[in-house]
Amino acid sequence: MSLKDPEFQKRQADLGAVVVTDERTGREAHRRFMTQEMQRWKPVLAAAGETLD
Repeated sequence: MSLKDPEFQKRQADLGAVVVTDERTGREAHRRFMTQEMQRWKPVLAAAGETLD
């Protein structure tokens, strides 16, 4: 199933999900995105006494 399939995207949207179809689907771009997100949420998790593990 392709992430760019309109029927798949509609089903996911109906469930409240957002299908990512931009450059983040590539390996390196996804790695950069995840690294940025981990840094973004790290202070919030630390304040709650949680970790990224």
